[in-house]
Amino acid sequence: MVAENGIGRPPELNWTQTRTQGITLVRMPGQNQLGGRYTLDGRDGTALTLHFTPETRKRP
Repeated sequence: MVAENGIGRPPELNWTQTRTQGITLVRMPGQNQLGGRYTLDGRDGTALTLHFTPETRKRP
């Protein structure tokens, strides 16, 4: 989980398509290397959580 307690993200932001450096650096290793999926909680700031199991992990 990566979280911050700032003002959060704009509601119209599609975080799965954005190319901002911070979100990309958090998202890419988990999705591409570990085969995980993310959930985003924007209630008190922003919290991005990576979920994965050994069965979904990509094999080399």
